[in-house]
Amino acid sequence: MLNMPAFKLPVLLMLSGSLLLTACARGGPEKKLPTLKPEQRERIHKNLIKSWDSNKDGQATCDDVLANRNDLFDQIDANQDNLLRKGEYRLAAFEDKSFVFIDFDAADVDLSGKVDRAEFTIIPNSSFQGIDRDGNCLLDEQESVLAAFADRSRLGARGTEDKKKQRGRKGGKIDDIEND
Repeated sequence: MLNMPAFKLPVLLMLSGSLLLTACARGGPEKKLPTLKPEQRERIHKNLIKSWDSNKDGQATCDDVLANRNDLFDQIDANQDNLLRKGEYRLAAFEDKSFVFIDFDAADVDLSGKVDRAEFTIIPNSSFQGIDRDGNCLLDEQESVLAAFADRSRLGARGTEDKKKQRGRKGGKIDDIEND
């Protein structure tokens, strides 16, 4: 089986178990969320759904992601030949950050020198997958709230809108930002 002294295997198992328990005990971002009223949670969820719901059924699903991908393919296929060349494919990254991580050569699965619709739409949407924490292809209210607060915490690194109002301006240049 394993060429390991008898005492090392139990120690290794204990360490692995304690690391797993520690990771589970820390809790995720759910514990950092402020208490929200039900109508606030619902508003956050509806706003997120609007950005994904291509068929207007009130839900954001993997089918919506696929429809949006097909629309994007049609938009960037300049000569409408149902094949994307490198120049056309590069445009996808401006609309969907998933394409920043998958270069043209990786997307061209059949090595034809072109990316067809099937190769394009099979690329996972990293934004949707990041929000759909349970992987069920349906964004629920809890996932929407978590996504909204994850965005807020990233944006909060520069300061809040309230600080801009206190300084008496609507916005500012990067070099105008005060060091707090």
